[in-house]
Amino acid sequence: MDFKGKTVYITGAGSGIGLEAGRQLLKEGAILAVFDLKFRGEALSTFREATGVSKEKFRTSKLDVANPEAVENLLRPGGRLALIASLAGIVGSYGYAAYAASKFGVVGLAQVIRMEWKQKNLSVSVICPPEVEMPMVVREREFRPKATSAPKAFAGTLSVEKAVDEILKGLRKEKLLIIPGFRAKLTNFLVRFVPTSLNHVIADSIMTKAMKN
Repeated sequence: MDFKGKTVYITGAGSGIGLEAGRQLLKEGAILAVFDLKFRGEALSTFREATGVSKEKFRTSKLDVANPEAVENLLRPGGRLALIASLAGIVGSYGYAAYAASKFGVVGLAQVIRMEWKQKNLSVSVICPPEVEMPMVVREREFRPKATSAPKAFAGTLSVEKAVDEILKGLRKEKLLIIPGFRAKLTNFLVRFVPTSLNHVIADSIMTKAMKN
């Protein structure tokens, strides 16, 4: 998939992965429609700098992704929907029961959409990054227990620039499952191909060591 000249819709584009994805896509020559509940001044400055001059290659709009009709109106035949899940949607992590359940749901949703939309000439990707270095994550580290940090350290942490760079590579290849980061890919490999009992031994060993420290 070549993004040059293509129209790309990004929800949650006011910060984090969405903002960086918009910046990189504009530099590749994509035309953006970026959505969020609100946009800060620095987000708009980032997009303007990426276009080089003006607002001609992007427009901003408020969008509530909880409104299915609003999201459905963005879909076009021949397009691809990219859903952001998490590595926590592939392997559970200590202290993240609700979060993991929601992300497992996103991965399952992507698998169903792939089958249901194929006849409509619509494709889907689901993106499962490990921890990504963003202000929200930095704040969370101040409060989370060591037992929560240990499995995250095993799966690795990526800068937002590195995460988005690998995400876009996966989208160019039109992959269904996109996992940025070597350690995150290794984690997925262990979950898929190593016997469950051995995976439990590895996870329990990591947790036991973390709780002793």
